[in-house]
Amino acid sequence: MATSRGSGETLDSIELVRRDDQAGNERTGSYDGLGNDGISQNTVVDDDNATDENENESLLEKDQDQQSSQPAQPRANMSSAIIWMVVNTLATIAIVFANKAIFSFRPLKLVQLTFAAFHFFATWLTLYILSRPSYAFFPPRRTAIKEIIPISIAMSLNVILPNLSLAYSSVTFYQVARILLTPIVALMNYVLYKETLPRNAILALIPACVGVGMVSYYDSLPTGDEKVKATSGLGVIFAFTGIFASSLYTVWISSYRRKLQMTSMQLLYNQAPVSAFLLLYVIPFVDIFPNWNEVPVSKWVLILASGLFASLINISQFFVIAQTGPVSSTVVGHVKTCTIVAIGWVTSGRFMDIGNSRAYNSDNPISVGMRKMWNDEEDNNPYGTSFDRRDSITSSSANPTSPAYQQGFDVPNTPSSTSEDAPPRSYQQPSRDTDSEEDYGTNAGGHQPPRRKPGGYNSRVEQILYENPELPILITDAGKSMETGGRYIVYTIRTGDLEVRRRYSEFASLRDALTRLHPTLIIPPIPEKHTMADYAANPTNAKQDQQIIDLRKRMLAVFLNRCRRMEEVRDDGVLWRFLDPNASWSEVLHSHPIASIPKSVLKAPPLDTANPTPAHSYLPVPSHSAKLKSPVNPPPAPVFDSSQTVASQVLRRFPPDAHNLTEQELDPYFIAFESSIKDLENLLTGPMEKVNRRTLSHLTSLASDLADLGSKYNAFALSEQSPSLAAAIERVGQAADSSYIATEELSSSLGSSFAEPMRENAQFAGVVRNVLRYRVQKRVQQEMTNDDLLKKRALLDQLERSEAEAQRIEQYLTSSQQIGATQRVSPPKRSSSMKENSTQQHRDGSGEDTASIDSDFPPTHGDFSAAPSARVGAPERSPPPPTHKKAPSTNSITNKIFGPIRHAIQGVADVDPERTRRDTIGKTRESIEHLEQAQVAAAQDVKDASASILKDLKRFQGEKEDDLKRYMLAYAKSQIEWAKKNKEQWEEAKAEVEKIDET
Repeated sequence: MATSRGSGETLDSIELVRRDDQAGNERTGSYDGLGNDGISQNTVVDDDNATDENENESLLEKDQDQQSSQPAQPRANMSSAIIWMVVNTLATIAIVFANKAIFSFRPLKLVQLTFAAFHFFATWLTLYILSRPSYAFFPPRRTAIKEIIPISIAMSLNVILPNLSLAYSSVTFYQVARILLTPIVALMNYVLYKETLPRNAILALIPACVGVGMVSYYDSLPTGDEKVKATSGLGVIFAFTGIFASSLYTVWISSYRRKLQMTSMQLLYNQAPVSAFLLLYVIPFVDIFPNWNEVPVSKWVLILASGLFASLINISQFFVIAQTGPVSSTVVGHVKTCTIVAIGWVTSGRFMDIGNSRAYNSDNPISVGMRKMWNDEEDNNPYGTSFDRRDSITSSSANPTSPAYQQGFDVPNTPSSTSEDAPPRSYQQPSRDTDSEEDYGTNAGGHQPPRRKPGGYNSRVEQILYENPELPILITDAGKSMETGGRYIVYTIRTGDLEVRRRYSEFASLRDALTRLHPTLIIPPIPEKHTMADYAANPTNAKQDQQIIDLRKRMLAVFLNRCRRMEEVRDDGVLWRFLDPNASWSEVLHSHPIASIPKSVLKAPPLDTANPTPAHSYLPVPSHSAKLKSPVNPPPAPVFDSSQTVASQVLRRFPPDAHNLTEQELDPYFIAFESSIKDLENLLTGPMEKVNRRTLSHLTSLASDLADLGSKYNAFALSEQSPSLAAAIERVGQAADSSYIATEELSSSLGSSFAEPMRENAQFAGVVRNVLRYRVQKRVQQEMTNDDLLKKRALLDQLERSEAEAQRIEQYLTSSQQIGATQRVSPPKRSSSMKENSTQQHRDGSGEDTASIDSDFPPTHGDFSAAPSARVGAPERSPPPPTHKKAPSTNSITNKIFGPIRHAIQGVADVDPERTRRDTIGKTRESIEHLEQAQVAAAQDVKDASASILKDLKRFQGEKEDDLKRYMLAYAKSQIEWAKKNKEQWEEAKAEVEKIDET
């Protein structure tokens, strides 16, 4: 025992001497000196784990002899530590960029714990290959699984808990909290193993922590125009437990190497597969697996590269801890982060300003990756994005390499959050080449200070939409997406400096969601789907038709800009989530408010369909073809005044004050509007569409003829000998070519600025009809509710009268039985024949009385013919006609077969008719209460629906007139431009022809 204690004291003293004198040399008992062969001479490989005291003493003496005989060993260890630090830093940079590229494919963002398990497995596979005799970097050595379960759990928690903290807290708090890792490691090292740091090391640790804390704090400060989610209590718990797990894991690495007498590679070789296996218990509750067939080949290559980089990080981390110690390794992590940020500044021209960090010349993708890594990644954890945090500070901005990023939007200056009066960012409006795009959201007036939302913002997109009402939403690109393997056409939507890619089906689901959320609003239409004729004409490439893609690109942009100008749509939170690059659209569709809408919108309030009341669940649902029972008066003839504008005359068709009119009085106005919009639809889809098609076809043919004419004139000019005549002929050919180009431009301009908007207006007619149909269905629903309520009340009245009559009969029978019992006390003598007749008559009468009770009607014969009736004193009413069918004949075959079965069922179903009747009365009263609530809700719904639809119809009418005016102006401008170009060209040709006579 004395020998053992002395050995332990000698071991502790040697460790302190080596830490103080060698500053990073390998500790005694680590068994991980790295020579040229990768393993020092003091490495022990013992499958039997012999750890007796004599071997420990001899091992310690051998180690002391080696240290005294090798004075150059500290320099070699320091060089080895620096090499592994460089490897760790380069691998961290590589894995950050690889993971960013991998997770840019949105489905892979939800399987990041699976990636962590894959990284552990890749680490084990790398070590397995290196341990083979062909490489022999280290001898493989096994240990009991129970021995390494604690450190394996710590390794798994080191991945899970820090990233949970990042998911539930701000980046500022996350970065600042991670600074505590270094002092906690030092404290834990002292508490567990009584190991201390030199005073100089402690003093050097303080400015490192302060410096990294300042950089992390100021670089991730929330700005005045960005809504940053506050750190929740759960995020604080995850942060501190994650720091504890990371610190414990860092300290245990060195301790377990000494305890198990293993090298770094041997320990990691045993630990990595166990950690990967432990993560399998968490993955089913966290990860959502995508369709792996949709993952592109390029992503699979990056995934394999990411596994290799993770292996290098894990291996190098073990060696860095072995060479420098647990505390020093955490400082190495901070130095690594600062180095990465410095590289980002050098490559991107980005400089740090206290309280305000800005990026210039950020069209370099490396600088963008550096900035994202600085905001998102943790310095020591290669799995820093395992839990995707979707807040404004980590939201993805527009792709700097895309063409849309270079179209004229300036990178704004982001003011500090401490400056409340600092002006928010403003966007330079991109130039437009066509007048139709100018009218969809550009600001024609002077600059106005942007407004601010009182309650703050939930997303960067919401802030852009709210503070820049005139900023247009653009679709900058349309084509196959590499993220989906090139199978689908995606449309790149740009809102300010943010970009998101959506498919046509997602646009359709957005419009469907808005229609269900706002059934009283006229939601703009989107381009129609491919028809069967399109697939029949081009079965293989119908979906890739470039003309249809360009049409959708233009009209979908119009759809988004029309929606953002509708206040109700802009405030419901669905539109800006559609435009948010950090929002998963499938999650939006399966969350509130869309997921809260009932299957039938008629069972919800018209102004808030996502929050139906209990009364709405009792409303009946009419069929789509149901009609009102009440007749509708003919609409009043519109009164036109020649002194008023056309717009005011059209608006006279609406009631002057909707609040003073009943629903029956409002019906004619809605019918009149529906009739007018139907006439407009017939006009646009009938004669107008045919004329537009013929005009565009004629212009296309004319352009083709002019192109042929120009080529013929040019060829003719080459064969002409006279110079003046040849020049005139050539000039005429050039004029024909210019006319061909101008005519092509005219055809394209009329198609995009006149024909397509006219088709959109025709689609609007169908939307208006659906909205008006919704109001009619609400009216029908109200009538059905009133009818059901009247029927239930009549049924209740009938049941209550039957119950009262049955009770009266019961009282009479009870009193009659008491009188009969009194009379039987002294019965008169009767002959036997009289007794038999009386007995038979009494039995017959009792049967009839029982039948009378069961049928709820008093007996009209027998001994109780004088019984009182419930209808005494009331006027006689004709009995209601029977609703059941005539009973079948007893001799029929069906009655013989099913008669006994029917009788048994009726006996079981109505064993106690009185109880059944009372239960029916209770259920009827409950139904009446529900219908009364539904009646109130239906009346309010009809009132709200009429007011909202009337308000939106007035808005739509005004916008429709503005649209038609814009279409007519665009038509005229296109014709004028075409005429001007032709006039100039043919005047020049005329001048050239006139020169022929002068020569």
